Amino acid sequence: SSPPRRRMSKFSLASALLLRTNAMRSSPPRRRTAKLQSSLWPLLFSILLNTCIISASAFLHVAPTPTATSTLRMADGELPPLDPTKLEIVLFGIGDMRIMDHGGLNRALSSGAHVLPLFLMDADTLSNIPGGASHVLDTEMMVASSLSSLATRLKDDVGLNLHVYSSEAEGGIGFRDALQDVLKIVQKEQPGLDDITINVCDLGDADNGMGYGPYAYLQGGLDDLSATVQVRSWDCSLRSEPWSDLNALPTQYPTYEKQYQIQSRAALHPAATPERVAFGTQHVTIPSLTQIPNSRATLDIICRSLELDVECAETKKLLENERNTGLYGTHWGGMDGASLSETEVLAGLQAFSSCNEDDDAFLNSKWWQARWLVRNGKSLEHAAITWMARGDSDDAFAPIKSTNLLKGEMMVRYLSAPLFFGIVSPRTVWHMASTTEDVGVLDFIPLFKRRGLLRDVVEAKEWHRCFAAKNIRSAEQDSHGPPAIGETRASYWRWHGFLCRYEEAVIAEGKDEDVGRDAKKEGIVFVHGFGASGSQWSKAIKSLSKCLLPELVGNDKYEVVAPTYLGLASQRSLN
Repeated sequence: SSPPRRRMSKFSLASALLLRTNAMRSSPPRRRTAKLQSSLWPLLFSILLNTCIISASAFLHVAPTPTATSTLRMADGELPPLDPTKLEIVLFGIGDMRIMDHGGLNRALSSGAHVLPLFLMDADTLSNIPGGASHVLDTEMMVASSLSSLATRLKDDVGLNLHVYSSEAEGGIGFRDALQDVLKIVQKEQPGLDDITINVCDLGDADNGMGYGPYAYLQGGLDDLSATVQVRSWDCSLRSEPWSDLNALPTQYPTYEKQYQIQSRAALHPAATPERVAFGTQHVTIPSLTQIPNSRATLDIICRSLELDVECAETKKLLENERNTGLYGTHWGGMDGASLSETEVLAGLQAFSSCNEDDDAFLNSKWWQARWLVRNGKSLEHAAITWMARGDSDDAFAPIKSTNLLKGEMMVRYLSAPLFFGIVSPRTVWHMASTTEDVGVLDFIPLFKRRGLLRDVVEAKEWHRCFAAKNIRSAEQDSHGPPAIGETRASYWRWHGFLCRYEEAVIAEGKDEDVGRDAKKEGIVFVHGFGASGSQWSKAIKSLSKCLLPELVGNDKYEVVAPTYLGLASQRSLN
């Protein structure tokens, strides 16, 4: 309401600095001292005022918590009339265990068809869960918690029953066989529903190639199962541009960051939160499929998928020894299963954002204090992180301090499983974190610019997915020959369900008689250690190619040094 010339401008402080500096330069030397004194008080007052505004903005900031009762609407206008012949199956899987920002669920609810939420406990997807084979009990806990959370959210917030199909067959049941069984049950119990569409999440080339989600087994269509069933995919990428032309995707993250202007361009908004459906309209229930497996039943199904005898005493001992051996603070490493629900994850994001991503404030928040972290006494990594977080304190319940931890480290560790299982989408994380940035009137000055940690996490995750897809497609197109001298090429292999990236390079020419594909070749493998990224390895390989000559290898000119967590080292010559 103040006059235009007296309104505070975002550039008021910069203008004050510039005008006062010019005035001092133009004044005679004898008057500069007086002008300096007269200009300091307004300048200091301006700085103090801007600082107060920043502090007030941070103090008053509360990140919005997206919930099922959000003001977002599923679709404008009236929904189409219910078609008694149509059925929309929403096929949930590893990667989309949620109702918020779920494009398939929203599209099904707005289609004017009956809706059937479905989850298949098949051997194909369960055996491909990363870490599942080496963390069976932790995996069982995560799958059971995710299913329970999804069923509760669907029932309470949307008014739909989650349907789960499993088989007691030895070795489990394959995905396509499980889906065929479900389609037969639907046709038997709901004979009038003959126009069926399956909505499934497309996780991208890398995850589909690993068999993580249902879409990996539906890309070839369903002609062998049913000619009347359609498959309709949806995705949840932050932006569409990188995926539309993967050939143009930069091979370095900083270049990708600049090319797509990810710091100034918002990610796509999460899909509208579904509204509760009226019982008896779109609601479809098949009683034989509505029983949600409990923890014991889930363990039995996973063990059958992995061909493990859960009743064997030796197997039980092995599983117990593998429990809680993952990274500390993740759900593979001590985080309680109760925190792996959509409601809890959203509450955790809310708590972290409300603290303006301040670690100490977050670690002392009520949400974090309610978490139950169990340390594995045999794990060196658990001991190292615990010592870094609590110092020399022997009290297991002593408050965690962020002094020796990376910024946001405990929150990032906690989010590992929720992001992988899709209990929360990257777009939701991005937009919940966005309000912690650009706080105050000095954001145009780089010194005061705030970058949200959570936003950086999902942006980097998105680039890795795009880059993996690009390299996988390139590998399918080329002749699989070795890269040229001085060049590196990224490739992937699978270990315990994880997609592992490695850089490959030829550092020296071989002899003519050794060029053949079947000829015996020698190579050097650099194991991950201080090299933290492909770009770092690329630089190391280029440097080594200049000095690591074939005639020197085997003559005690080089040795391997293997540092450990304890600071010791063992070394030996290459030969």
